[in-house]
Formats: sequence, C-alpha cells, structure tokens
Amino acid sequence: MNISEISRELGLTRPTVGLWVNRFEEEGHVDARSRQPEHSYLISAEQSQRMVNVYATAPFTPTRTFAEEFVLYGEPSKEQEFITEDPQKKKERTKQN
Repeated sequence: MNISEISRELGLTRPTVGLWVNRFEEEGHVDARSRQPEHSYLISAEQSQRMVNVYATAPFTPTRTFAEEFVLYGEPSKEQEFITEDPQKKKERTKQN
C-alpha cells in the first residue's frame, strides 16, 4: 500500500501519513508525542507562589516589579522585552507608529 492509498483509507492527509511513516522508520513506533514545550512554565512554583502572596497583600504591584525580579527561562519574548524596556524608549517607539 502506498501513502496515497493509506491516506484515503484512513481519511488523513498525505503529509500526515508521510510523517507517521517517516517516524516509524526512524523510531520504530508512531506513539503520540507531547506538544508541551520543554520548559512549560516561565517561572518556578516558588516564584509563582511568591507572586500570588505579593498580589494578595499589595494588589496594585506594578508588572515591571515582577518582570525585573524573576529570572525567565530561554530567550525573552517580545512581550517580556516590552515590559522591561526603558519607558523613554517605549514612548519614542510608540510615537513612530
């Protein structure tokens, strides 16, 4: 049976069937893979609890406080860069758009 026949039989696309065939040839199985990223959380459980405690006692704590305090895994996202960006730079960039 070729990939086209298998895809018609199963009602799947040819690329999906091809992916599964390649995975089987490389790994010997087609078990489902987790879609969860390796680092699913940007902060640790302790940091998260500390943040909850701070918000419970001081609900108007600025987001910048947390952005500066917590060390994040990996490269900073655009949102994280925007949060920690110099306010003057942010104002100038906003005026340009």
